[in-house]
Amino acid sequence: NGLMFGLVRKENSTELFGYVQYVVPNSDASTKNIARGDLFTGVNGTTLTDANYVSLLFSENDTYTLNMATIIADEIEPNDTEVVLTKEIGLQEDPIFLDEIIETGGKKIGYLVYTGFTDEYDEDLNAAFGRFKSGNITDLVLDLRYNPGGSVNTAVLLSSMIYDTNTKEVFLKARYNEKYQKIVEDRDTDLRRFFADKTGKGSAINSLKLKKVYVLTTTGTASASELVINGLVPYIDVVQIGEPT
Repeated sequence: NGLMFGLVRKENSTELFGYVQYVVPNSDASTKNIARGDLFTGVNGTTLTDANYVSLLFSENDTYTLNMATIIADEIEPNDTEVVLTKEIGLQEDPIFLDEIIETGGKKIGYLVYTGFTDEYDEDLNAAFGRFKSGNITDLVLDLRYNPGGSVNTAVLLSSMIYDTNTKEVFLKARYNEKYQKIVEDRDTDLRRFFADKTGKGSAINSLKLKKVYVLTTTGTASASELVINGLVPYIDVVQIGEPT
Protein backbone atom coordinates (compact mmCIF):
# COMPACT_ATOMS: atom_id res chain seq x y z
CA ASN A 1 0.00 0.00 0.00
CA GLY A 2 3.04 2.30 -0.02
CA LEU A 3 3.34 2.93 3.73
CA MET A 4 6.84 2.35 5.09
CA PHE A 5 6.89 2.14 8.87
CA GLY A 6 8.75 0.92 11.92
CA LEU A 7 7.46 -0.67 15.11
CA VAL A 8 8.51 -0.03 18.70
CA ARG A 9 7.58 -1.88 21.89
CA LYS A 10 6.28 0.37 24.65
CA GLU A 11 8.44 0.34 27.76
CA ASN A 12 7.56 -2.44 30.22
CA SER A 13 4.65 -3.56 28.03
CA THR A 14 3.67 -6.08 25.35
CA GLU A 15 1.98 -3.29 23.37
CA LEU A 16 3.56 -1.76 20.28
CA PHE A 17 3.20 1.46 18.36
CA GLY A 18 4.07 2.20 14.76
CA TYR A 19 5.75 5.25 13.29
CA VAL A 20 5.69 6.27 9.62
CA GLN A 21 9.14 6.44 8.04
CA TYR A 22 8.00 7.61 4.62
CA VAL A 23 5.23 7.20 2.06
CA VAL A 24 5.95 5.87 -1.43
CA PRO A 25 4.84 8.41 -4.08
CA ASN A 26 1.92 7.42 -6.33
CA SER A 27 0.79 4.72 -3.90
CA ASP A 28 -2.53 4.25 -2.11
CA ALA A 29 -0.99 5.66 1.07
CA SER A 30 0.10 8.80 -0.79
CA THR A 31 -3.56 9.65 -1.38
CA LYS A 32 -4.48 9.36 2.31
CA ASN A 33 -4.09 11.66 5.30
CA ILE A 34 -0.90 10.05 6.59
CA ALA A 35 2.73 11.21 6.48
CA ARG A 36 6.25 10.74 7.82
CA GLY A 37 6.32 11.01 11.61
CA ASP A 38 2.69 9.98 12.19
CA LEU A 39 2.01 7.35 14.86
CA PHE A 40 -0.46 4.48 15.13
CA THR A 41 -1.29 2.07 17.96
CA GLY A 42 -3.92 -0.21 16.46
CA VAL A 43 -5.23 -1.96 13.37
CA ASN A 44 -8.93 -2.50 12.70
CA GLY A 45 -9.69 -1.35 16.23
CA THR A 46 -7.32 -3.84 17.87
CA THR A 47 -4.33 -2.60 19.89
CA LEU A 48 -0.99 -3.75 18.46
CA THR A 49 0.97 -6.20 20.63
CA ASP A 50 4.00 -8.39 20.14
CA ALA A 51 1.61 -11.34 19.74
CA ASN A 52 -0.72 -9.96 17.06
CA TYR A 53 1.17 -7.40 14.95
CA VAL A 54 2.11 -9.93 12.26
CA SER A 55 -1.47 -11.10 11.70
CA LEU A 56 -2.79 -7.51 11.77
CA LEU A 57 -0.23 -5.79 9.54
CA PHE A 58 1.18 -8.55 7.34
CA SER A 59 -1.78 -10.81 6.62
CA GLU A 60 -3.18 -11.63 3.17
CA ASN A 61 -5.95 -9.05 3.63
CA ASP A 62 -5.72 -6.34 0.98
CA THR A 63 -7.19 -3.62 3.19
CA TYR A 64 -6.74 -2.61 6.83
CA THR A 65 -7.51 0.42 8.95
CA LEU A 66 -4.83 2.08 11.05
CA ASN A 67 -5.89 3.61 14.35
CA MET A 68 -3.74 6.70 14.67
CA ALA A 69 -2.22 8.14 17.85
CA THR A 70 -0.85 11.35 19.37
CA ILE A 71 1.86 12.12 21.93
CA ILE A 72 0.26 13.61 25.05
CA ALA A 73 2.45 14.40 28.09
CA ASP A 74 5.16 12.02 26.86
CA GLU A 75 2.63 9.21 26.39
CA ILE A 76 1.39 7.82 23.09
CA GLU A 77 -2.39 7.92 23.20
CA PRO A 78 -4.89 6.71 20.57
CA ASN A 79 -6.96 9.42 18.91
CA ASP A 80 -10.12 9.24 16.82
CA THR A 81 -8.34 9.34 13.46
CA GLU A 82 -8.54 6.30 11.18
CA VAL A 83 -6.65 5.73 7.92
CA VAL A 84 -7.80 3.00 5.54
CA LEU A 85 -5.01 1.57 3.35
CA THR A 86 -5.35 -0.85 0.44
CA LYS A 87 -2.63 -2.90 -1.22
CA GLU A 88 -2.30 -2.68 -4.98
CA ILE A 89 -0.77 -5.01 -7.54
CA GLY A 90 2.37 -3.86 -9.30
CA LEU A 91 3.33 -0.91 -7.10
CA GLN A 92 6.94 -0.01 -7.90
CA GLU A 93 9.00 2.10 -5.55
CA ASP A 94 11.50 4.48 -7.10
CA PRO A 95 14.50 4.05 -4.76
CA ILE A 96 15.59 7.64 -5.44
CA PHE A 97 13.15 9.01 -2.90
CA LEU A 98 14.74 12.45 -2.77
CA ASP A 99 17.69 14.20 -4.36
CA GLU A 100 18.32 17.86 -3.80
CA ILE A 101 21.05 20.43 -3.37
CA ILE A 102 21.04 22.32 -0.07
CA GLU A 103 22.96 25.60 0.05
CA THR A 104 24.16 26.55 3.54
CA GLY A 105 27.29 28.00 5.12
CA GLY A 106 28.76 28.80 1.74
CA LYS A 107 28.55 25.17 0.65
CA LYS A 108 26.43 23.25 -1.80
CA ILE A 109 25.46 19.93 -0.22
CA GLY A 110 24.01 17.12 -2.29
CA TYR A 111 21.43 15.12 -0.32
CA LEU A 112 20.26 11.74 -1.61
CA VAL A 113 17.65 9.55 0.11
CA TYR A 114 18.17 6.14 -1.48
CA THR A 115 15.88 3.30 -0.38
CA GLY A 116 17.00 0.27 -2.38
CA PHE A 117 19.65 -0.92 -4.82
CA THR A 118 17.23 -1.56 -7.69
CA ASP A 119 19.05 -1.92 -11.00
CA GLU A 120 16.01 -0.88 -13.07
CA TYR A 121 16.65 2.65 -11.79
CA ASP A 122 20.41 2.81 -12.43
CA GLU A 123 19.98 5.36 -15.23
CA ASP A 124 17.86 7.57 -12.96
CA LEU A 125 20.49 7.28 -10.23
CA ASN A 126 23.19 8.35 -12.69
CA ALA A 127 21.00 11.27 -13.79
CA ALA A 128 20.65 12.38 -10.15
CA PHE A 129 24.44 12.44 -9.84
CA GLY A 130 24.56 14.36 -13.08
CA ARG A 131 22.45 17.02 -11.38
CA PHE A 132 24.79 17.01 -8.39
CA LYS A 133 27.77 17.35 -10.71
CA SER A 134 26.34 20.18 -12.76
CA GLY A 135 25.24 21.86 -9.52
CA ASN A 136 28.89 21.88 -8.37
CA ILE A 137 28.18 20.34 -4.96
CA THR A 138 30.97 20.48 -2.38
CA ASP A 139 29.66 17.73 -0.07
CA LEU A 140 27.38 14.69 -0.26
CA VAL A 141 25.03 13.23 2.34
CA LEU A 142 23.95 9.70 1.39
CA ASP A 143 20.84 8.74 3.36
CA LEU A 144 20.67 4.94 3.60
CA ARG A 145 18.54 4.79 6.76
CA TYR A 146 15.78 2.80 5.06
CA ASN A 147 17.87 0.88 2.55
CA PRO A 148 17.95 -2.93 3.03
CA GLY A 149 20.21 -3.54 0.02
CA GLY A 150 19.75 -5.14 -3.39
CA SER A 151 21.89 -5.30 -6.52
CA VAL A 152 25.66 -5.63 -6.04
CA ASN A 153 26.23 -4.14 -9.48
CA THR A 154 24.21 -1.07 -8.52
CA ALA A 155 26.40 -0.77 -5.41
CA VAL A 156 29.43 -0.69 -7.71
CA LEU A 157 27.84 2.01 -9.86
CA LEU A 158 26.79 4.17 -6.90
CA SER A 159 30.26 3.96 -5.39
CA SER A 160 31.79 4.92 -8.74
CA MET A 161 29.46 7.92 -8.90
CA ILE A 162 30.71 9.00 -5.48
CA TYR A 163 34.42 8.21 -5.79
CA ASP A 164 35.87 7.58 -9.24
CA THR A 165 35.58 5.59 -12.44
CA ASN A 166 39.01 3.96 -12.42
CA THR A 167 38.20 0.50 -13.74
CA LYS A 168 41.53 -0.87 -12.48
CA GLU A 169 40.80 -0.17 -8.82
CA VAL A 170 39.23 -3.03 -6.87
CA PHE A 171 35.87 -2.34 -5.24
CA LEU A 172 35.32 -5.81 -3.78
CA LYS A 173 36.63 -9.35 -3.81
CA ALA A 174 33.96 -12.01 -3.38
CA ARG A 175 34.46 -14.79 -0.86
CA TYR A 176 32.06 -17.74 -0.71
CA ASN A 177 31.61 -20.71 1.58
CA GLU A 178 34.31 -23.35 1.56
CA LYS A 179 32.68 -25.61 -1.04
CA TYR A 180 31.75 -22.96 -3.58
CA GLN A 181 34.97 -21.01 -3.10
CA LYS A 182 36.91 -24.05 -4.33
CA ILE A 183 34.67 -24.39 -7.39
CA VAL A 184 35.13 -20.80 -8.54
CA GLU A 185 38.86 -20.92 -7.85
CA ASP A 186 39.19 -24.14 -9.87
CA ARG A 187 37.44 -22.34 -12.73
CA ASP A 188 40.03 -19.59 -12.37
CA THR A 189 37.19 -17.10 -11.93
CA ASP A 190 38.22 -13.55 -11.11
CA LEU A 191 36.43 -12.84 -7.83
CA ARG A 192 37.20 -9.14 -7.99
CA ARG A 193 34.79 -6.38 -8.97
CA PHE A 194 36.21 -3.06 -10.06
CA PHE A 195 34.86 0.47 -10.07
CA ALA A 196 32.87 1.23 -13.23
CA ASP A 197 32.95 3.95 -15.85
CA LYS A 198 29.65 3.04 -17.55
CA THR A 199 26.19 1.89 -16.53
CA GLY A 200 24.73 -1.38 -17.78
CA LYS A 201 23.15 0.55 -20.65
CA GLY A 202 26.46 2.16 -21.61
CA SER A 203 25.94 5.65 -20.16
CA ALA A 204 29.07 7.36 -18.88
CA ILE A 205 29.12 7.47 -15.07
CA ASN A 206 28.59 10.93 -13.58
CA SER A 207 31.32 10.74 -10.95
CA LEU A 208 31.73 13.42 -8.28
CA LYS A 209 35.29 12.25 -7.42
CA LEU A 210 34.77 13.12 -3.76
CA LYS A 211 37.31 12.63 -1.01
CA LYS A 212 34.64 12.41 1.72
CA VAL A 213 31.04 11.25 1.99
CA TYR A 214 28.58 11.38 4.91
CA VAL A 215 26.34 8.31 5.25
CA LEU A 216 23.22 8.19 7.44
CA THR A 217 22.40 4.71 8.79
CA THR A 218 20.02 2.76 11.02
CA THR A 219 19.78 -0.89 12.06
CA GLY A 220 17.74 -1.33 8.85
CA THR A 221 20.69 -0.27 6.68
CA ALA A 222 21.94 -3.57 5.27
CA SER A 223 23.64 -5.65 2.61
CA ALA A 224 24.51 -3.60 -0.50
CA SER A 225 24.33 -0.46 1.67
CA GLU A 226 27.07 -1.85 3.88
CA LEU A 227 28.96 -2.91 0.76
CA VAL A 228 29.07 0.72 -0.44
CA ILE A 229 30.35 1.90 2.95
CA ASN A 230 33.04 -0.79 3.20
CA GLY A 231 33.99 -0.60 -0.47
CA LEU A 232 34.64 3.14 -0.25
CA VAL A 233 36.53 3.15 3.07
CA PRO A 234 39.94 2.28 1.53
CA TYR A 235 39.67 5.17 -0.92
CA ILE A 236 37.86 8.08 0.76
CA ASP A 237 36.81 9.33 4.18
CA VAL A 238 33.41 7.75 4.99
CA VAL A 239 31.69 9.47 7.90
CA GLN A 240 28.94 7.20 9.21
CA ILE A 241 26.24 8.93 11.25
CA GLY A 242 23.53 6.98 13.07
CA GLU A 243 22.99 3.48 14.39
CA PRO A 244 25.20 0.46 13.65
CA THR A 245 24.09 -1.30 10.45
